[in-house]
Amino acid sequence: MLLADLRAAPRAFKVLIASALVENMAFGLIIPLLTIYMVRDVGISESLSGVVLAGYTLSGIPGMIFGGMLVDKIGRRAVLLMSLGLMSLTIFLYFYAFDFVTFLLVAMADSFVGSLYMPAANAMIADVIPSRDRPKAYSTLRIAWNVGMIFGPALGVIIVAAYSIKVLFLFGA
Repeated sequence: MLLADLRAAPRAFKVLIASALVENMAFGLIIPLLTIYMVRDVGISESLSGVVLAGYTLSGIPGMIFGGMLVDKIGRRAVLLMSLGLMSLTIFLYFYAFDFVTFLLVAMADSFVGSLYMPAANAMIADVIPSRDRPKAYSTLRIAWNVGMIFGPALGVIIVAAYSIKVLFLFGA
């Protein structure tokens, strides 16, 4: 049923679902192993790594609000592309983070720009999907995010086993 609905959906929605899957796979590559990397490889204490993750979470809140305002000003597609592009950059910057302050700044920037995505994605669904089909469309978007979170960490441990934990940031970007 889901695949049949997806095949019949507008192209913009299919691209949105694919981008959500890829975006959350990159997120899933990084986040589960980020604390291990900060503590074990960089030497940041467990409590300060928790502060980095708290900063990540907190900076996403204004990111969503700003994302919603930006969607109305410059459009859904522009915000989606900007969010995905900037997330690639911020994930890449983890590769160069070397202490608590740089990890905190990169994590906050990463969450902020990543949070721009959700308001734009939700608005795009409202634009391209008829109202009677929107519940399925929003569910499909959540499924894509969740599938990304399943495969991202699984791929992450394979990358770590084959290369190193730091290489995750390059793959995620």
